Amino acid sequence: MQNDRKYIRVEIDSISNIKRQAVSRQFENELKAKVLNISMGGIYIETNQPLPEGTLFEFEFKLPDSNKIVKSKGIVTWVTKKNNQSSMGIKFIKVSTNDKKAIIAYIESRLIEKGISFEEFGDGSTPIITKKGFEGLIEDELHQRFLRIYFKEIGFDMGIDEVKEKLACSEDEFKVLIKTFEKAGIINREKDRVNFFYSEDQKLRNQIENWIRENVI
Repeated sequence: MQNDRKYIRVEIDSISNIKRQAVSRQFENELKAKVLNISMGGIYIETNQPLPEGTLFEFEFKLPDSNKIVKSKGIVTWVTKKNNQSSMGIKFIKVSTNDKKAIIAYIESRLIEKGISFEEFGDGSTPIITKKGFEGLIEDELHQRFLRIYFKEIGFDMGIDEVKEKLACSEDEFKVLIKTFEKAGIINREKDRVNFFYSEDQKLRNQIENWIRENVI
């Protein structure tokens, strides 16, 4: 049975000094960054010191409103730049059990603040919270990156492996992403390719076009 689920992301909106240490142990420095959101899969940060995609390193950061320092080994999965500000997605590679529990507790506390609850799965991931319509297409950075790909490729198709490479996301995240866009009626997955086409819903088409116009990088 296929289990479509993803990591829930919650905002942090705090300034952190991420202690960066190369896995090679050759050097160590402080990565000045603003952590924007966190999930059990990784963190999304803004920084003036972006690292190249694929960089593997050890780092630590402080969870807001606590003295808890999370230590992790991670990898930079993507880097973007907008208005002279760089953002990076960092995927957790190795996190201790205690740090995982602290992250889960923080995520749960933020969801409770919004009146949302979730049941934790055994592997640390959580049930998907979906948004319908256009909001579902832009609910996080990953969806937004895919929406940009979609808009450029309308009328064409792309190999699934190529899409995954561009997104640099996990298999579970990719499955959820594809399902969201399929439900919106603007793509379909056929064997090893993804087909992109205009929505028959004029309102949705206008929303997508307006968002692309305002958020093109």
